[in-house]
Amino acid sequence: MDRTALNSYEEKGLPCPFIATRKGEVEIAQSGATLSKEISQMATVIFETIGAVGDIKIDGFEIMGSGKGLVLTLSDDQLAGALFARGEEKDIVAMRTLLQELHGQAPVAAPSAEPVKGEVEEVVVEEAAPEEVTTVEKEIEKEAVVEAKPEPEAKPIEPPKAIEKVKLEVNVLDSMKAVMKDFLGDFTERIYKNQLKAQRINVSELFDDDARRLVFALGKAAGMIIGPSKGRDMTNKLLEILK
Repeated sequence: MDRTALNSYEEKGLPCPFIATRKGEVEIAQSGATLSKEISQMATVIFETIGAVGDIKIDGFEIMGSGKGLVLTLSDDQLAGALFARGEEKDIVAMRTLLQELHGQAPVAAPSAEPVKGEVEEVVVEEAAPEEVTTVEKEIEKEAVVEAKPEPEAKPIEPPKAIEKVKLEVNVLDSMKAVMKDFLGDFTERIYKNQLKAQRINVSELFDDDARRLVFALGKAAGMIIGPSKGRDMTNKLLEILK
């Protein structure tokens, strides 16, 4: 959804409307253009928190702070929200109705463009006349004898060598969580558990390749909260534990 549509909902009475996806992408009305980064981080935290709750279906909720308030509606992959000052008198029910309408109109992807139609010039290819074969060339062709060469004997294909997995000690995960704590603080446990589940990690039998896959997933999730640069720093420190 483009900003023009969001601005039109703001004119209907929806304060500072925005759409945010699970991947951290944000589109927000012009009045809140400077808040895109904060909204993206907030959306990531909300999705991570809901993921930690489990199978409870949450369609929407309100967050009221000392100075500002938020009204949100949610789906699996995105949320729609409105941000307003607490001093303003707002009809929460009316705001939720507009948000549900806004949420239902937000497209996931733009349709592909139709091919451009135009005139096609007809191309005529003239068949080349066969070259004349001289009498001498005909005689040579008749006398030529081609010996068939035997095909080389095919070599048997060796099966690929199995890569031996390296099993790690279970306490490696404790060391990883300690590093995460320095970067993520209170969000450590939620993100750690979410990625263990998403990557299907067996903590009782941890192998090197599984641990590395987990590290990169943790770094990507952390980057949405603390920023890509710090997310990469955390990934590098986690990889050092596996060396």
